[in-house]
Amino acid sequence: MEPVGGRPRTTHLLIAAAVVLPGLGFVLLGEGFEARLAAAAGSLRGWRLAGLVAGLLASDLLLPIPSSVLLALAGRELGVPAATLAGAAGLTVSCEIGYWAARLLGARLTDARTDAADRGPLERGLRKNAAWWLVLSRPLPILAEAATLLAGLSRVPHGAFLAAVVFANVWVAACFAALGVLGRDWPPAALLAVSAAVPLAATWAARRRLRS
Repeated sequence: MEPVGGRPRTTHLLIAAAVVLPGLGFVLLGEGFEARLAAAAGSLRGWRLAGLVAGLLASDLLLPIPSSVLLALAGRELGVPAATLAGAAGLTVSCEIGYWAARLLGARLTDARTDAADRGPLERGLRKNAAWWLVLSRPLPILAEAATLLAGLSRVPHGAFLAAVVFANVWVAACFAALGVLGRDWPPAALLAVSAAVPLAATWAARRRLRS
């Protein structure tokens, strides 16, 4: 499987922007990080690129990785089926890390990684219908991570948790991968902006609703 031809510079730009956008890369790795990452990405094709995307998404709970941007990139370069597979795999690993970390380490971790104003509504929702809330929260930055951690903390049965997040991760990955395909002819900055802005706006609206 090969990436869509003729877009190596797009791949470089989007991968580098997706990782560096939050600023953590510069803080931890220095000013040359973006250039080194772009150079490394230039040697990747097909499943190697899919593996990079999956690996970055797997670290979503540990680093501020904008998952929607990476999923759109994957769709743009790999197509929807491969991007969906890579994205869902990476997101599911991230969910498993968060679930078991919260379950084993307890409230100290969850309190440190979530907003107190989000925890109350999410905890009540998870008690009523954990699967529904896990599925609904998956496309929402901040709330998705909070729901995952709270599911582990409240000891939602692992089988039910895993089934819900796998289902949700597949459709989330497919939707953003499709956005990447639809945006193949857009300037890279436009795809970056749309894929980042849509979930952030949805999170803002959801938080207002939860806290009202």
